[in-house]
Amino acid sequence: MSNSKQQIQHELALLAVVTDQLRTLDGHLIRQLPTEQAAYRHCISNARVVFDDSDIAETLRMSRSIFNRAKNGDHYRRNYTLTAVQQITLQKLCGNRAIEQWRQELQNGDLHIQRPIAQREQELEAELARLRKQRAG
Repeated sequence: MSNSKQQIQHELALLAVVTDQLRTLDGHLIRQLPTEQAAYRHCISNARVVFDDSDIAETLRMSRSIFNRAKNGDHYRRNYTLTAVQQITLQKLCGNRAIEQWRQELQNGDLHIQRPIAQREQELEAELARLRKQRAG
């Protein structure tokens, strides 16, 4: 990418920080996220502006390698996380509440990984019945 395009992307990213209105994302998708790091990635993938990891790391005041370890910490033996301030900054940068929503679902015990298998099977069977009824009707 040319320097002018990179500069525009960087400036748009900085403008996004100014916006305080954070979007609430689809709760169904949030409940499917198994880890906090998955919530970080979901937050980034649903950002209003496409960000380079270097830009995000710079905004969070950390190196790109440390940011990547935190973002993908659930894939390593040692689980890296972002601080509360960094999580808030990331959400503001991306313009959504994905991490906050995930934490609330975790506290409520509503994440799919927290539910008993039998309960999840019943939910899926009910959804399948609803979809078949929609298709028939």
